[in-house]
Amino acid sequence: MPLQGTIGYGDLAAAAGIPEARLRSVVRMAMTGGLFREHTDSDGSQHVGHSATSALLASNEDVYAYATYMCTRSAPMAMQMAAAAQRWGPGTTRTYETAYNVAFDTDLPFFDHLSRDESKMQEFAAYMKNVRSSDGVHLKHLLSGFSWQEIPDAGVVVDVGGSTGSSAIALAKAFPHLSFVVQDLPANAESGRKAAAETLPDKISSRITFQGRDFFAGPQPVLGADVYLVRMILHDWPDDKAAEILRNIVPAMEGEKGKRSRLLIMDTVLPKPGSVPVSVERIVRARDLTMMQAFNSNERDLEDWKKLLAYADARLRLAGVVQPFGSAMSILEVVIS
Repeated sequence: MPLQGTIGYGDLAAAAGIPEARLRSVVRMAMTGGLFREHTDSDGSQHVGHSATSALLASNEDVYAYATYMCTRSAPMAMQMAAAAQRWGPGTTRTYETAYNVAFDTDLPFFDHLSRDESKMQEFAAYMKNVRSSDGVHLKHLLSGFSWQEIPDAGVVVDVGGSTGSSAIALAKAFPHLSFVVQDLPANAESGRKAAAETLPDKISSRITFQGRDFFAGPQPVLGADVYLVRMILHDWPDDKAAEILRNIVPAMEGEKGKRSRLLIMDTVLPKPGSVPVSVERIVRARDLTMMQAFNSNERDLEDWKKLLAYADARLRLAGVVQPFGSAMSILEVVIS
């Protein structure tokens, strides 16, 4: 389909190697969903061209990757939700007894399965690039949702599960008085280190340290940081695993010489039913089911978050919740009481 102008059904069918009548049926069905537009010339001949939606899919690689992932991964996974419940019981929280496991015939947890195939990893990375570029999860909300400027000079922020450092880089650019430790699996940490060294000025890269570490691998090694940041991590894990991640941070928050750190959790806080426009609630409810289908986890409402903190450590107290304007996520500030 040409990005500009139109093409006759016969020419398009020939280019695609599809019988014209079948192609016409498929294209006209797609039109009911907002893809493509049909044009009739003065002589009655019919041509087809892009709509705004199909033109975006054809011209934007990130949007195309998102749509492709939804069709090839998310939709098949959703269709197996009932089958997973029938096979393992509706109450299972094991990360390898999910709709994803049924849909893709694997006994490995989601990320372990992806890690064994570079093409699957690239597919997921492209999908997440689009997700993270959306306004609702934009890094600007992390910058505006907490008083970073009030942390003393030479303050330290540990980004737990920080991937290749996008959050730390954004914060380092905005707040030059802070230093950062980005922790993730060794391969991600090494990728982040190399990219930072090659693309960032020294005044930024010199304040960011990358540390290869699994957040399940015992207590947090960086003691007494001003802030421990956990962004878009805990919703991937059922309560027992999410609590383990938190428990590994708590001893480090006690620090040295009486210093107490803060834990910032940036994640979705589900609204009460009917409290937000249905267009907004539909998205977060679908995302809640996606967490169940992929990880046997869930998005959490405020009471769920409070229960998770108490389950992880009775001393953890929710000091405040802020949802920056336009953000799909909230920042939960947690302290040790």
